[in-house]
Amino acid sequence: MFAQSVITDADGDTRVETDRGGGDDDFIYLRAGGTDRLLLRGARIEPLNNGQSIFLGNGAGQNDNLTTNRNLFIGQLAGQSNVNGQQNTALGYQALRFAPNTSFNTAIGPYSLDALTSGNNNSAIGKFALSAMTSGTSNAAIGPDAGRNMTSGDRNAFIGAEAGLARTGGSDNVAIGYGAGRNSGAGSGNVFIGTQAGRDETGSNKLYIANSASSAPLIGGDFALDSVTINGGTRIVGDLTVTGSINGSGSGGGGQTDDQHVVVMNRDMAIDSGVVHAVYRPVNPNNGSAIYGDARVGDFTNAG
Repeated sequence: MFAQSVITDADGDTRVETDRGGGDDDFIYLRAGGTDRLLLRGARIEPLNNGQSIFLGNGAGQNDNLTTNRNLFIGQLAGQSNVNGQQNTALGYQALRFAPNTSFNTAIGPYSLDALTSGNNNSAIGKFALSAMTSGTSNAAIGPDAGRNMTSGDRNAFIGAEAGLARTGGSDNVAIGYGAGRNSGAGSGNVFIGTQAGRDETGSNKLYIANSASSAPLIGGDFALDSVTINGGTRIVGDLTVTGSINGSGSGGGGQTDDQHVVVMNRDMAIDSGVVHAVYRPVNPNNGSAIYGDARVGDFTNAG
C-alpha cells in the first residue's frame, strides 16, 4: 500500500504533490494559491514562476512583481522594496532594501546599499558599504564602512575599510587603502592612494600618495593645474628628458654638465620652461663643474 501522494488545503489550491500525473518521477511540487512555487528535483531546489529570481529570508524580495527580473535576494529584508528592478544581487540583512526600480546593483553585507532608491550599476561589498547612498550610478565600495555616509555621486571607487567613510557626495573619486579619503567632504575628481591618504582633503582634483594622513604626502598633485609635488628626495637611475626648464638652487657636493646629461647633486629641482637655471656653489669649486647662470637645454656648456 502506497502513502498519500498529495497534501492539500481545504480548497485544493495550496498543496504538496509527490506523484504528479501518476508517474513515478520522484519529484516534489509545492503549489501555493493555485501556482507552482517550488520543485524539489533530486539534490536541487528549483523556484518556479518567480521571474527567474531567488528570494530567501524574511521579507526578502517581498514586493517583487515576479516578472522576468532575475534578482537574487538572500537575507532578512534584502531587496524588500524591489518591484521591477532587474538583475540585482543583495546578500545580507537589509542589503539593497529600499530600491524599488534599480537594476544591476550588487550589495553584499549587512546594510550595504540599504538606502538606495535610484541608480544602477553600483557595487557595495562589506558592512554598511554605501549604506547611506540614495542616488548614484556606477559606484564601487569594497570594505567595511567604505563610502558609508555618501548620499549621492557617480563613478566613485572606495577600496579598503573606511575608505571614503565620511564623504557626503562628489563624483569620479578614487580612494584606495584603509581610511583613504575618509573625511574628504564632497569634492570630485580626487585620487587618494595609501593608508589614510588624503584623509582630511576637502577639495577637488587632488592627488595624494602616502601612508599617513599628512597634508604633505610623499607625492601630491593638482589635476586642475597639471602639477605634481614630491615631498622628499628624488633619485633617477637612467636618463632624464625634460621639455621645459630645470630650476635649481642650493649648495652641495658636486655637479657636472656635458652635451647630453645634467647631473646635479644635493639639490632641490623644479621644472619651469625653456632654460636650465642653476644657482650652485660646490663645496670645492676646483673639483668638478658648476653652472652659474643659464644654459639652454641641449647646450650644456659650463656657464661659470
